Amino acid sequence: MCPEQFRQRFKEIAEHPPGTPEGARYFNYGEPPPLYDTVSGIDATDPAESRKKNDRRKFAQAWGQYAEVIVARHIIMQGLPLREWDWRPAKGLGEIDLITQRGNRIIFIEVKARDGKKSDPWEAITPAKIRELCRGAHIYLRSQTVDYEYQFDVALISGRYDDYTLEYIEDAFMCPLTGGRR
Repeated sequence: MCPEQFRQRFKEIAEHPPGTPEGARYFNYGEPPPLYDTVSGIDATDPAESRKKNDRRKFAQAWGQYAEVIVARHIIMQGLPLREWDWRPAKGLGEIDLITQRGNRIIFIEVKARDGKKSDPWEAITPAKIRELCRGAHIYLRSQTVDYEYQFDVALISGRYDDYTLEYIEDAFMCPLTGGRR
């Protein structure tokens, strides 16, 4: 169910959860942010504050990658194959986090993760993000030799690696796409 090309990356990320000393070393950030903390009012000219902002960004990226592993495991446990992980249609066009398939339907999955209670991951699914996903999905579908139906699912994760909630929304939004080649 999980292509061999993804196995090693899954294993490495799963063994180095963000918020642990192993995760800090693996993802190259300093101290993880305090639980449910928000960084605001950072003075970019202060080296210490700039480092904190950079560490926060790296931590957020690590948490996002870890969340993708959580969701990938979720879809694999449902018996679905993982076709792609972090698929990029072309430079500058963003990425589609996960792509799976159920029968003749390609499922594009957007994963959003937040480590705090004060922010809702759903807020990151903006109209601009939906347009970006639609463009990428259209390119992906056109590259296939078979016509597929499609849907867009959203996986929302809140919390920390050892205490999180996963909300999986099937068919979360629609785009004006046509499947297959033209």
